Amino acid sequence: MRRRPELMLVGGDVTRDGHYHDFEFEEMRQSLDTMNIPYRAIPGIMDTGNKPTDKQGARTDRDDIGLNVTSEQLQRFGRYFGESPWSFIYKNVRFSGFYEAVAGSELPEEKRMWQWLSDLEKLPSAQHHVMINHYPLFIDYIDEPTFDIADPKTYSVGYFGIDSPHRKRILEAFKAAKVNIIFSGHIHCRRPVQIADGIRFYKSPATSFSQWDDHWEDGDPTLGFYHCHVTNETINFWDLMEGVPGIRPHRPPKGSGNTMGGWYNSVGLYKPEELGGLSVTSYIQALQKEGVDIRHGINRPLHLHPLLQTCDVYGLGKPTVVAHKEGKEMAVPSLPISESIRGRCIGVPNFKKFYPPVIEQYVTAFRKVSNNYRALLQTDPGNPADYNGWSFADSHNERLI
Repeated sequence: MRRRPELMLVGGDVTRDGHYHDFEFEEMRQSLDTMNIPYRAIPGIMDTGNKPTDKQGARTDRDDIGLNVTSEQLQRFGRYFGESPWSFIYKNVRFSGFYEAVAGSELPEEKRMWQWLSDLEKLPSAQHHVMINHYPLFIDYIDEPTFDIADPKTYSVGYFGIDSPHRKRILEAFKAAKVNIIFSGHIHCRRPVQIADGIRFYKSPATSFSQWDDHWEDGDPTLGFYHCHVTNETINFWDLMEGVPGIRPHRPPKGSGNTMGGWYNSVGLYKPEELGGLSVTSYIQALQKEGVDIRHGINRPLHLHPLLQTCDVYGLGKPTVVAHKEGKEMAVPSLPISESIRGRCIGVPNFKKFYPPVIEQYVTAFRKVSNNYRALLQTDPGNPADYNGWSFADSHNERLI
């Protein structure tokens, strides 16, 4: 490997048909061992079977009931890669992993899982708590319902996610144990980070084959893995915003050593071309409806200000700008690039204090609005002629205030 991580976490599907063939486990364990990198693994559906169901799904090429997870398969995995659940601290980060597919199975492993989750909050805390799951806890929204795999329209989302009652119970255990980062596999498609209840959820890529990238516009089928750096730095708003369409940070490049990113007036660079031409006004209004304080990022161009156009500051009966220029007519200059910048800037908070839930609330709002831009386009009237303003003028009566 070009990268030499200090620790590797494997999120399941170690094998292709491990629930049938022991030799696949043997080969994969040997391959992982020869990398000389400490690792921990959890089971996946290819290793031990699927989450339990008592009904056949809509796909006729798959025996959903026959593929239910079993104790025998879980024990086989444990013989090669160790028992799960597991939890340990490495360099002030707690890493935990388990196979949540046993929820609802009534297997002995399910009882052990719920007890482990209950005890997790009692373990010594660390700077971060990273959780590794095979199934993503949810597909699109944390409060989504349980989907019926017998319905062809919802088979895939039902197959890939955790059912609602178990999801809620697991999530409460995560919050109690101060889990703040979760990586999941199963789907084999990377997505930008999703934030729910203060937890960052990462849907991870696969190293074998990709699938289901057509379910999301921002799905990335590229094979690979996540390489994480653990530092003492706190959460950064723009780092969490990476991958959100339509918005870019206005800050020095990473690794430049420059921290002078415009503390006085923090702005984001709006990219309407990535959102079908959605006006910045409609984008901001949608963000405000999500409960975040987002405004236009900059004033209107100064050359259009009444002070430089029509204001009679000294009461001379004519605009001051031409009061001492006999025979001169007032002409408004045309500066199309300067005048367009206001449609490409969005004001964001400075986040001068470290309040992760507030930061994550803003990131969630941006991601939701950007991902639903098509619905906003249907009622977008465009930017009004006088959008934005000036902090020291009343644009309606053109008098200084």
